[in-house]
Amino acid sequence: KQWYQRRVRGNLAATVQDEYYRVYPFLCKALSSYVRSEHPGVVQEKKQFYVRFIDFMGHTKIRALTTSKIGQLTKISGQVVRTHPVHPELVSGTFICLECQTSIPDVIQQFKYT
Repeated sequence: KQWYQRRVRGNLAATVQDEYYRVYPFLCKALSSYVRSEHPGVVQEKKQFYVRFIDFMGHTKIRALTTSKIGQLTKISGQVVRTHPVHPELVSGTFICLECQTSIPDVIQQFKYT
């Protein structure tokens, strides 16, 4: 029985690690279902729960990160050397007249940050 439990836990852990992006919503739903079944009436129905993993063993340096890791649970490490603020850029917009409520869609904007 212990061998079987270790094997199932190992397969679950491998599935979560390898296909994290695909299984994450189901993990969150399972957690919500479990909390609501264990504490009925205490938790609001609209309350959302999220899964978080700590002490994850897989470790990848930021420079070694490749596209093969897309969708997988990955722990990355690196050093932040420089940061800069992000400036959003409005490329096109839809405007509504305040007087007649006419909508003017897809107005191309020429504003640029320097």
